[in-house]
Amino acid sequence: SKIVSGLRKIDSIDNARGRGLMIGFDLPDSHVRDMFVIESLKKGLIVLGAGDKSVRVIPPYIIDSREIDEGLRVISEVSAKVISRGFESHGKICDFMDCGAGHT
Repeated sequence: SKIVSGLRKIDSIDNARGRGLMIGFDLPDSHVRDMFVIESLKKGLIVLGAGDKSVRVIPPYIIDSREIDEGLRVISEVSAKVISRGFESHGKICDFMDCGAGHT
C-alpha cells in the first residue's frame, strides 16, 4: 500500500506493516511512542499506541492521496522530533482533546 511504502522510507520508524488500512509501525520504546501519540495529536493526526512500542494508524476508508501524503509528512516530522536527544513532550492527551469531564 502507498501508506506502508511511505512509512518504510521514514528513517526514524521501524517495522512498518499493514493489512489493508490497518497499519502499524514501531518506535524505539514506549516513552518515545507516547510522546509521538501526543505530538501527532497536536498536529491533527490521531494515532493509537499499541503493545510495547508500536503505533497504530487506521485511516478512513475514503482517504485520498493528498491526505495520505499529509499524514506521512506529519508522521515523518513528529517521529524525527520525538527521537531527537533531549526532546520531552509536554502535556497529556486529554490536554488536547475532550476525554470526558470525570477524567483526570
